[in-house]
Amino acid sequence: MFRTLRGRVIVTYFIVVIISLLLASVFFLFFLTRYTRNRDKHDLLREVTTLAKDVKDLERGTASVSQAPGRQAKPASSVTQGVVNAAGDVLAAKLLVVVPDGTVVLQSRAGPDLGSSVDLPAGVFSKGPLITEHYFKGLGRDYLFATAPTQVGVGQGYLMALKPVEQVGSVAGSLVGYLVIAGLIALAASMLLALYLSGALSRPIREVTAAARKMSAGDYGVEVPVRGSDETAELARDFNDMAGRVRSGIRRDRRAGTGLQRHGRPRAERVPAAAQLRRERLARAADPAHEHRGVQPGVA
Repeated sequence: MFRTLRGRVIVTYFIVVIISLLLASVFFLFFLTRYTRNRDKHDLLREVTTLAKDVKDLERGTASVSQAPGRQAKPASSVTQGVVNAAGDVLAAKLLVVVPDGTVVLQSRAGPDLGSSVDLPAGVFSKGPLITEHYFKGLGRDYLFATAPTQVGVGQGYLMALKPVEQVGSVAGSLVGYLVIAGLIALAASMLLALYLSGALSRPIREVTAAARKMSAGDYGVEVPVRGSDETAELARDFNDMAGRVRSGIRRDRRAGTGLQRHGRPRAERVPAAAQLRRERLARAADPAHEHRGVQPGVA
């Protein structure tokens, strides 16, 4: 395939397309992963902030009802537990209500059980909503920690959502199959385009080559069609000009040969005849017998 111009064009185009597709896919997945991860972080923090406000309202409402005379209030933990369990299932994350010292007030049923106390990484608590990424020793993985202040009974607490880092922005991984299919379709289309372009590029060169072979065989009337105004068209035009000059030279040679035949033998043929005539005259002058051949007897 590399021996022909068309084959080299096809292979070169094929390599360029593959490299372009790979680079485009890598950049697309990279930026898509970053976008989806940042979006998921933002959504998770927003949901945790909203849930922390709901838990705070529940805690305040339960506390006010419990203080009313003659009313038996439902324990605050059981009221909040149902909300936390439902939110944990929706967010696909582990939800905790903790106090700053790491004591777990309650936790969602989804995910691993962290017990009554947990050793949290430093920097996960703030006065406002905060999302950070840390290595969690208790579970041996990298987690996102989304926290928001809330109320626990009559004291300060935090609602926390824990989610593995690899699950954030995982939508990019599901697109790999679609990217492979799209890449194969683009590769097939590029191959068809490469076949067309290589044929359009090599056709004028093949025509010039075939015309040159005919001219070397004696066919001086051959010409190459000129298409367009690119380099291959210029090559065909130059070949036709060269062929025209060759034909003009051949016609001049033929006319010159006809004129020589009309006006006698060439000078190169007349020179040896004149030399022969001079040699014959010299020979007659040098022969004494030749001088008396024409004398009659009896004449003095």
